[in-house]
Amino acid sequence: MYSSNSYPNRYWAMQRNTTEWHVFMTELVKSANALIELRLQALVPKLPGLFDSYGLFQDILDHPSQYLNGTAPLNTTGCIKSCVYQLNEPITDTGVCTIVNGTDRDSYLCLHPSEQTDRVLAKEIAQVVKGKENRWTTWLS
Repeated sequence: MYSSNSYPNRYWAMQRNTTEWHVFMTELVKSANALIELRLQALVPKLPGLFDSYGLFQDILDHPSQYLNGTAPLNTTGCIKSCVYQLNEPITDTGVCTIVNGTDRDSYLCLHPSEQTDRVLAKEIAQVVKGKENRWTTWLS
C-alpha cells in the first residue's frame, strides 16, 4: 500500500504519485514511532520495557531466511492477497485478486503480516512476557 511501485488496490484506487505517497508514509510512520518511544520513556516508573516491533519487522525484511519458512520463494515485497483495481474503480468492487494458499503463505512478509510473521512476533513477545531477554526489548526500569 505504501510502496513506491504500488497499483490501484482495495485501499486506494484513485490516481496518486506513488513515490510521494511512499516517502510521506515512511516519514509519518518513523515520526510516530519516535514520538511514541519518547512518550513511553516518560512512563518508565509504570512501564517495564519497550518492545521494538519496527526493528523486528525491519530485521525480517533484511534477513527473511532467518524468519520465513514457506514452500514458495521468500517474498518481502509481495502479499498473500493481491487485488488489482482499474484506476478510479470503486473499492466496493472485488478487483482482480491473486491469493497465495497453503504453506506458500509462510514465505511472505507484507504490510499485514502473514501467519508465519505472526508466529515470529508471538514468539518474541512471549519471551518478554516470560521475562526472558531478546534483542527487541529495551528494559526501562
